[in-house]
Amino acid sequence: MKAKKLFFLLILLLPLNLGKHFVIKDSYVLGLLIDYLIPTIFVQDILVFLIILFWVSDLVKKGSLTQTALSLISKNSVKLLVFFIFSVFLSVLDSQRIWPSLYSFLRLTLYSILALYIAKEYNFEQDARKTIALFLVSVFLVAVLGLAQFVNKGSVFDNYLFFGEQPYSLSTPLVAKDSFFGRPVLPPYGLFRHPNILSVFLVFAIYLCIRFATRTKLKFLALFVMFSVFLATLSYFSWLSLVVIFSLELFSKEQTAKIPLYVCLLIFPFIFLFFPKLLPFQQNISYLRREEFLKSAYYLFLEKPLYGVGHNNITLVVEKYMNVPHDLRFTQPVHNVSALIAAESGLFSFIFYILFVGNLFVRKKNPTIQLLLVAVVFLSGFDHYFFTIHQTQLLFWIVAGLSLV
Repeated sequence: MKAKKLFFLLILLLPLNLGKHFVIKDSYVLGLLIDYLIPTIFVQDILVFLIILFWVSDLVKKGSLTQTALSLISKNSVKLLVFFIFSVFLSVLDSQRIWPSLYSFLRLTLYSILALYIAKEYNFEQDARKTIALFLVSVFLVAVLGLAQFVNKGSVFDNYLFFGEQPYSLSTPLVAKDSFFGRPVLPPYGLFRHPNILSVFLVFAIYLCIRFATRTKLKFLALFVMFSVFLATLSYFSWLSLVVIFSLELFSKEQTAKIPLYVCLLIFPFIFLFFPKLLPFQQNISYLRREEFLKSAYYLFLEKPLYGVGHNNITLVVEKYMNVPHDLRFTQPVHNVSALIAAESGLFSFIFYILFVGNLFVRKKNPTIQLLLVAVVFLSGFDHYFFTIHQTQLLFWIVAGLSLV
């Protein structure tokens, strides 16, 4: 029961950005501090650790730890997950910066075990309504903050202590500002590192609210606020993902060809990014950068195809093959999860990841979870946050766990 209560608390606190950062020598690349290389213990990490601790303790008391482990490992998805985690560990051993790599690997392992907890202990009939309600309350409150940020053209509290809201304004270097009909616009960040991450939570919340919330004035108010902030994020791929999952709602889930759909979702980003003339906005700097990141990942993979450049080490070398101005720095992970895994951890990790997610994709599951997984796979083709940012990384592993239920 303690583990289940903490799980519900985790759902409520999912957007938090509060954590203890340990800035070390390995966190710098050519004098620039890279946040992906800073070992950080977030509030959610502590909650996940406690959930697993209480779960294992309960299994030991019941004498069912071995039986539960054998039951889980009998699933093909779990076998693939174990192979994936082990292959990533091999890339950690070959990392240039071992400490940033190791801390990231430990979080990856911790969150993957959370998925196993969900797979074994989650009960849709008993837990789904409460889970959705807590998630919607959490995201709605963040959306209210995002609306205030958009009106204020910057952060509201200017203090990380307010649930992790990062201070920013139009004058902040490298802030994610955009233009709308020729006027500068500063999208809201919420409690996240980038507006794109806020938009992902809003994709999930808007879909779940429309599908499950009772038709009341409060529902329409929540939808109005969340959708307004969703549009303000100017996250075009998130907009498209919402269109995709609602379009799939029109088809019978049993008749949907899952394997072809999964393959199409994997290939789609590469077609559009390597054939930019297919896009009406091919000169947009955001898409040009994504294309450069993908090309860099490709050449880095060719350099070290077996174990990659090292888990969570790509920011050390990503600019090596990027055609960017010398006065700008783009030390970010590749904006495609499968390409990122291939470049960082090599061929085996890439194969096991694709097979693991593909196995989740084709499993019979709740139709809602199927569509949320579609959104995850689609958006993973255009950004890295499902593998690198703790809030969205947790979102992925929660959906993965629910896909295994």
